[in-house]
Amino acid sequence: MTLRTAIIGAGRIGSLHARNAAAHPRMKIVAVHDVDAARATALAQRHGARATDTLDAALALADVAVIASSTDTHAETALAVARAGKPMYLEKPVDLDFEKALSTAAALRDLDVPVMIGFNRRFDTAYRELRGHIRQGALGRIQIVQMTSRGPNEAPTREYIAHSGGIYRDKTIHFFDLLRYLTGREVGEVYALGATHADPFIGELGDVDTCVLQLRLDDDSFCQIDNTRRAAYGFDERIEVLGTKGLREAGRGRSPMALADERGIFGASLPTGFMHRFEAAFGHAMDGFVRHVIEGDPDVPTVDDGIAAQRIAEAAAESAREGHPVSVAATTRKAMQAPASK
Repeated sequence: MTLRTAIIGAGRIGSLHARNAAAHPRMKIVAVHDVDAARATALAQRHGARATDTLDAALALADVAVIASSTDTHAETALAVARAGKPMYLEKPVDLDFEKALSTAAALRDLDVPVMIGFNRRFDTAYRELRGHIRQGALGRIQIVQMTSRGPNEAPTREYIAHSGGIYRDKTIHFFDLLRYLTGREVGEVYALGATHADPFIGELGDVDTCVLQLRLDDDSFCQIDNTRRAAYGFDERIEVLGTKGLREAGRGRSPMALADERGIFGASLPTGFMHRFEAAFGHAMDGFVRHVIEGDPDVPTVDDGIAAQRIAEAAAESAREGHPVSVAATTRKAMQAPASK
């Protein structure tokens, strides 16, 4: 079976997904839709597909959709795709407004079409191996999970930051999802600290470029996350898990590091950037989507996983704003009650 695929959104991530879909033996790109007609045409021509003026026209040609449009269109696009009865690969988040994300997720569940959220890091080989060690009990009882994501060495654009939703909803959300995926536990409480150190314009736009978080899980184990938008020495991401039987680390190379500055890292090698580090994971994620649609493979991030990670992100944003630890459950209750109070 070959899945006729519509690519919705022809920007950087849409183009990456299109490349992976075109390379997959069970996918064929038949349509590309983007509000920028020239961009849609260019991507469609690259893959022998048709650029369409409307979303409906793209869906009429396709069996499945890959949604990589701008974040503020995710909810409406996902609902349109679901109403057309098409399974979808949906980039995170469902919506930057948490209330809207909750209502959209509920509607998607009611429409009952396969939805996979684009948490590509779940498909990274090293992280999957780490999960296996944890789930098989090789580390004993988990005590501390340490997550680091720093970089890349170039600042994001002003336009990107302005529409990102902030570091907790945009970048750190991947680690909230990974924490749940790796440990099988839920997060009860978050304490987040954030500041702007590297790029002042990020602070001017109301975001931070540096943050540190402490999380308490529902079994009283702990997680620490340090996350920056930029690092002078490259793209540095790794996860360390300490348990009563030992420790495992996934991510960065294991050779000793003596120095890291603007000239680079001496004594260890790093990927040149995010795409370099996770290019293979994006391909594995697209294959996971195909297996989910055709074979019913359940091992993919669902819309419920997307909402669960966003719950933590909302609590982190509230904690950073208020300056104290915040209960994830309490933040969710506030969002669920808000529509009734309006």
